[in-house]
Amino acid sequence: METTPQIIETARDHHIPGIVAIAEKLKMNPQESEPEKLKKGFLVYTLDARGYSRRLNEFFVVETSGERVGGFLMCYDRNFIQSLIEEGQEEHERGILNFIQSVEPVENFVYGGEIGVDPKARQQGIGRKMLERVFALMRDKGIRRMYAAILHGPVQNLTSIAFATATGAENIGEARNDDGLLWGLYRWSVSEDGK
Repeated sequence: METTPQIIETARDHHIPGIVAIAEKLKMNPQESEPEKLKKGFLVYTLDARGYSRRLNEFFVVETSGERVGGFLMCYDRNFIQSLIEEGQEEHERGILNFIQSVEPVENFVYGGEIGVDPKARQQGIGRKMLERVFALMRDKGIRRMYAAILHGPVQNLTSIAFATATGAENIGEARNDDGLLWGLYRWSVSEDGK
């Protein structure tokens, strides 16, 4: 039996239905803890197809195997995220982004907005492979830092925290957004040589 190879590629419009399906499986209201999702990681804010489509850019990657989308990592650089804020698309993340911009007042950076792996495709290294692809894209552009916000309160997304730290991120602080939730801010430093 031949298996279809996993491919990490830039997300395109035809991937959007698979991305939305994964996001819906992982969506959780942090005010109403769902114990199973707490153990496996979750997303707080998900988008509809139009929202994900608007965010397509070179740093938004997916893992595919044939026609199936097994995971997605939605990232953007400083200019892209600024345009989303100006359009009112990322209002709930303003506190986080203000903090990051105070740490990186001039340099370009990449912000990891969401990562999701289909529960049926877990434990295959998909998250790490997608992150490595984004790091390669960053190196090509001379970008050395990536940031992400992971829920710290009222509940902690322990799976995402473990993934971030296992892949080299450091917790650099916390910020409370307009949503009242407490977010841990994580930073990856990407070396020029990929080591």
